[in-house]
Amino acid sequence: MCLWLYKLSRKEKLQKIKGFWRFKNWVTGLIIGRYFKIPFLKGRIWMCPTHSSGIALMKRGIFEPQIIKIIRTYVRKGYHYIDIGANIGIHLLAAAFARISNNQEFIAFEPESAIFSILKRNCELNRLNFVDLREEGVGDQDVQLLLNISPTKNKGKHSFLSSKELIPGYKVKVQKIDSIFYGENINKPYIIKIDTEGFEYKILEGGRKFFKEITECAVIIEVTPADLKLYNKCIQDVVNILKKSGFNNWLVIGDNETFNDSGKMIYSFFNMLFIKGNKTMDIYNYYLNDIDFLSVDIFPDMLKTLTETGVNLGADNN
Repeated sequence: MCLWLYKLSRKEKLQKIKGFWRFKNWVTGLIIGRYFKIPFLKGRIWMCPTHSSGIALMKRGIFEPQIIKIIRTYVRKGYHYIDIGANIGIHLLAAAFARISNNQEFIAFEPESAIFSILKRNCELNRLNFVDLREEGVGDQDVQLLLNISPTKNKGKHSFLSSKELIPGYKVKVQKIDSIFYGENINKPYIIKIDTEGFEYKILEGGRKFFKEITECAVIIEVTPADLKLYNKCIQDVVNILKKSGFNNWLVIGDNETFNDSGKMIYSFFNMLFIKGNKTMDIYNYYLNDIDFLSVDIFPDMLKTLTETGVNLGADNN
């Protein structure tokens, strides 16, 4: 009933009715911070309708469709999936639903306890007992690290970086990728998503050996220039650290959750795809040619943002 009322409160044609805004605020107060179960792809998902992801799921049935298509395409080609910063599991579920073999590995990291409980609940809801869920963070050291959390009911916003929007929370276990996969057989193809509220570069630093040794891999990284500046890094540093490990092709993903129809950035972040290996590049060429990958030459607002960080965008095949 609450979810139906919330959907009703978002109908633009009702805005002119007297008392509409009072009704909308009342309904929003009822559901903020609460999770509801809705259909998602071939399964179901618990989501919060006031979060940006929940709004997208209710409106279109999908969130970040371009990114999800990239993930599912590689999974359907037998790639193993690693989700660092899994949140409630939207991308993880999309990947798991595309699994073609019992031998494929699915590993998800989420350090925030309240969000992890929703992530676990979503896997249980869809009987994804093959997913390896880890309530921990990933970084450049093996330590206990302070996780900063939201003082509001928006528990999806948390980071190891300090922010005016966040307050000190509690310490959580953090490991390097190199430590997590120490002694493991990594001679297999991977599709990896990294979305950790500004901590992405630290994760790459802690996985230098891993990224250098794997031969076939696609990495999707959310990049926020302002967060990189907090520890004196820029987008070029992200590019360079992966380039040294053999990721010589990289692109900006033109997802409609990140860019509007005119190509302007909606938020202060965007997502990049890094590719390593001939097979991984072939899959991109043959199966992902209908996805919007942006050129900064035709997006002046984005160019200005990136120029301030001293980076040139494009594919590097040298």
